[in-house]
Amino acid sequence: MQKSTFRLALYSSLKNLHEKRKLAEPPKESVWSRTGVVRASAIAQAWEKYFNDHVGLRKLLIAGHGLITYELLRTSPNPAVVLVRR
Repeated sequence: MQKSTFRLALYSSLKNLHEKRKLAEPPKESVWSRTGVVRASAIAQAWEKYFNDHVGLRKLLIAGHGLITYELLRTSPNPAVVLVRR
């Protein structure tokens, strides 16, 4: 695949990338509250989920992974997708 074609494919992948699930919200409870000390582990897990969903360049990484997997390995990153040759 040529460099310009790769850029165009990556751009169109990014444009059409919409997650169907709701991204994690930041936790409302603070570790420093009365109950927060007891629930510190759960609060830390909630923050980790939030940061994993909102990491910078996430959409670019997802689209790039799918495109590179398809172009280099000729497989789909999604096992539910069947690739057919024309």
